[in-house]
Amino acid sequence: MLLKNRSEDGVVLKTINLRKDYVAGKEVYSALKGVSLSLKRGELVSVVGPSGSGKSTLLNLLGALDRPTSGKVYIDGVDIYSLNDKELADLRNRKIGFVFQSFNLIPRLSALDNVQLPLLIRDVGAEERRKRAINVLTAVGLGSKIHRKPSELSGGEQQRVAIARALVTNPSIILGDEITGNLDSKTTQEIVELLQELNKNFNTTFIIVTHNMDVANQTHRIIRLRDGVVEKDISLGKTHF
Repeated sequence: MLLKNRSEDGVVLKTINLRKDYVAGKEVYSALKGVSLSLKRGELVSVVGPSGSGKSTLLNLLGALDRPTSGKVYIDGVDIYSLNDKELADLRNRKIGFVFQSFNLIPRLSALDNVQLPLLIRDVGAEERRKRAINVLTAVGLGSKIHRKPSELSGGEQQRVAIARALVTNPSIILGDEITGNLDSKTTQEIVELLQELNKNFNTTFIIVTHNMDVANQTHRIIRLRDGVVEKDISLGKTHF
């Protein structure tokens, strides 16, 4: 089991009045208009809403991929946008995992080598990198396929590799952007059940942007955005599955 630093109140991620404006010529477009959220460790959360509601903008700000116009984002109690660019990059590598719709695997590398990449950036030794990568690949059901390249894996298996890569650094949160968008319904359900299992076993907080309400309804909590604000924040009364 991977060990985690725990904040005293159990809150792993918090936003306060988060706002993001984009300027185009003389026009100002507000993608987020003051979003305040608090997520505890071990929650499996979906973010839903129509196109243009602010879902991707919110994910980018939570993942430290963009800076807000105003407001705060705290991860494990750290005000992440008070950090300089180098400190922010280090926090992103240590605290945040990303999973994307298009998998973003390197075609020429094996599953094992793809998963080891984030550890290579952190200067983890070769033996430890290999051990940890094999552990998480086994956890996602690919222990027998660690030497296969992405082209030798199905879409669902490629997404499992991407999830393992996000998990290998033992992050506080994993952010997913339409991670089942390229998968058929059967494979989508398999990935959802995998996320539920990993959430339970590793107590990692997952935040998933999705348009698929069948996926959203299997999470602990649904945050619905509309026009840059939280329209609804619904607890589904689940802790672990």
